[in-house]
Amino acid sequence: MDLWLLGEPRGSQDRLFFGPGDQTRSWLRSATRHGGLHCAAATAGTPQSAQRPARGQLYQNASERRPDLSLVAADFRFFHTHTEPSAIGAHGIGVHLVPEVRRALCAHYHVLASLLASTPNSVALINFGAEWIEPDYLSTLEQLLSGCGVSPSRAVVLHYNMGTMLPLEANFLLPARATYLKEHWAPLLRWARGAYGSELATDGDPPRLRQAYWNYYYAALLKTARTCTAAHELRARYEAGVLRRQHTFTMLGGQPKAFRGLVLLELARRGLLDNARWSAGRFPFCSAANNASGARNPKGYATAGPFAYNVSLALLSERALVARLCAQLPHLLDVDPARKSLTDFGAAQELYRTTRFTVVLETSIDSAGRGSHHGPNHADPQVGPHGHQRGRVLYVTEKPLKPMLNLRPFVLLGSAGSLATLRSLGLAKPTSNPNPNPNPNPTPNPQV
Repeated sequence: MDLWLLGEPRGSQDRLFFGPGDQTRSWLRSATRHGGLHCAAATAGTPQSAQRPARGQLYQNASERRPDLSLVAADFRFFHTHTEPSAIGAHGIGVHLVPEVRRALCAHYHVLASLLASTPNSVALINFGAEWIEPDYLSTLEQLLSGCGVSPSRAVVLHYNMGTMLPLEANFLLPARATYLKEHWAPLLRWARGAYGSELATDGDPPRLRQAYWNYYYAALLKTARTCTAAHELRARYEAGVLRRQHTFTMLGGQPKAFRGLVLLELARRGLLDNARWSAGRFPFCSAANNASGARNPKGYATAGPFAYNVSLALLSERALVARLCAQLPHLLDVDPARKSLTDFGAAQELYRTTRFTVVLETSIDSAGRGSHHGPNHADPQVGPHGHQRGRVLYVTEKPLKPMLNLRPFVLLGSAGSLATLRSLGLAKPTSNPNPNPNPNPTPNPQV
């Protein structure tokens, strides 16, 4: 097998350049470890400045034998399909380089097309490795690839929104009775059939762009934790923590997004933060409170989810509650939770040793509110017949993995289907009654 890594357009505020992306670079490091793969670099017009057109940097397995399969791996970013200045600038590329970025992206995908055309038995791996690729976005990707001469049928997009991959028989091109479908994803498939019903029916031909599950965060986080170690060391680590329990739970707040702030307001209202170890940045509704309510623009933030609009509005309107929480922010444990680069792959044991369990604030919790009304007499036009967003957000990030690595039980606050997703990944043990709702029929609008 030959492996090609196609350098992605990257940049700083001063210049544009090409280089292997973070994810494909990690593949190369893993493949070359212990001498398993010998690579030779071949540069195709790598730019030294933003003034020249950029084509990319390629790495090829140096092999004289014609391979049975050639993989062309390339990282994918949101701004590849949304080239407005704000999207490009969010990736550290100066706004003044927007025209150059657009030309570089065109060259990037034409290089990918030429590689596939000139290489027998080749397949492109479009590596996103994250959660927000939804069914409607697949057509956007197909248009991008087709417009640059890449046949979508020769490409696989890697991400971890499992809801978009349903039905698996169509998107994975596997037999209906494949062992993988029956044994590994059975909990998720059972939940999805009950919750989504006819939405999972295949209409017409399956999408040409195939999909595969890949969670880059899991692969990176496992490198920072001593996971594959002797059982006696894991037991000693757990027992050492049992003797030091001083707090109820650990909760890492992550970036200060409004939906997380609403959850913390509810926890604070119930007094549950008083004896917990928690972190959070300063939420936007803490700024410039006015005299009419406890938070600035409460009606605007009440739509953030995951609670019903009226519940969120009531929380934000409690002046004393909002003031008490905001006075404690930012609330730090080890690092600034607002700095994503410091929190994504951190799972320090010290954060968990004195607590009994963990409360996980999943990124998907804001999508839990999408199936309900966002305001008085306001229905979301994107909600499907079963009360779900048509995007079918079914994923888990690296956050539930952190308490597992630290041998702690956890309460997961995420969108409906998150626990079924964890079980299908083999990360949560099924119970005799996995659904706490005694009604065997799914609720018409499952949320959290």
